[in-house]
Amino acid sequence: MLQKDYGCTATLGPLPEAAAAADEEQQQQQQQQLQQLAQLIIEEDREIMAFEVNRKIADEVYRENYLDEFGIPADLQTVRICAIRDCALNANEYASVRYATALLTRMCILHSVGWV
Repeated sequence: MLQKDYGCTATLGPLPEAAAAADEEQQQQQQQQLQQLAQLIIEEDREIMAFEVNRKIADEVYRENYLDEFGIPADLQTVRICAIRDCALNANEYASVRYATALLTRMCILHSVGWV
């Protein structure tokens, strides 16, 4: 029996200047909307595509879009990319047998670059 109890966190950004300049109340509303969207994506059971690619190619194709705030070690030459179509893209160090959002219990939006 598969137990649904995985979680993940997301850091979004950078935001366009207009959104980053929004007042605190607007930022909280945006954060809530993103959290609702994340919950819908979990419920849709979207496939999480995972593949390995040469780091130079990942840097050329995705630029910094696949990196989170922690980055990846400079000496790492092959990166594992996890992507949810029309939603998210990130480097990932953890292997998994099956990638699907239905396995997630929660997806927490931590913060976005540009948000205080």
